[in-house]
Amino acid sequence: MNLSNPKIKEVANMSETSKIFGHFNVRILRKGEKYGLEDCLTHKERKPLVEFYDYRHRNDKEWKRGQFVSRYYAETILKHDLNFGLSLDGGVPEWTVSADYMRKILAWLRQELRADELPKLSDQLAEDNFGQYALRIEANRLCNQYARALIRVMHNENNGVCWLGKLNPDFGEQRPGLQKYTHGMVHNFSCDLVLPEFDIEIDRMLREYRASPGKVQLIEKIRDHVKELQGHWVYWS
Repeated sequence: MNLSNPKIKEVANMSETSKIFGHFNVRILRKGEKYGLEDCLTHKERKPLVEFYDYRHRNDKEWKRGQFVSRYYAETILKHDLNFGLSLDGGVPEWTVSADYMRKILAWLRQELRADELPKLSDQLAEDNFGQYALRIEANRLCNQYARALIRVMHNENNGVCWLGKLNPDFGEQRPGLQKYTHGMVHNFSCDLVLPEFDIEIDRMLREYRASPGKVQLIEKIRDHVKELQGHWVYWS
């Protein structure tokens, strides 16, 4: 708590993490926590959100945190340029956070967010890999470079090991199920997903899909489970 600045204070609430900056109540919304009007919604994603409320309009009814203004993914807010303020709602002056307060908010977020909640290099590489794949450029070398870089970074982030899986047997020679990767050349189309650890359920579903490619519903189940395990899909061109 910054006792030297009366406009910055912690909000006393055991069930959630928030802090007052000027007239904004800034809240970290984590998986499983309630939000929305009368807390009717539950945040179901692993990625935390950051909410901004106008604390001047707080009451003990529907606006217990203040008047809701805006909500962002924490990873998006953390990319904000320290030299600029943040317009929360279309340039409304009253709902614009100054550059000074944004620097304080960003410092507080980095202090409060757990290591597994902060964006990792592999997350950014996965985003870049998909972005290049989406361009659908023939022989897109950059897409494949991002794919290989993603696998290497996942390998490094997890103490020299990661697990690769492949759905489509028509490209590459990947065996059914998850395969451990520790070193060596990563060839184009060698895998469709990368995981930080072995998962018996994904291994089972990959083997089942390889045996019965008609079970397309397995793809969505695998996709959801990969996300839960903080793994990534790998795209090749």
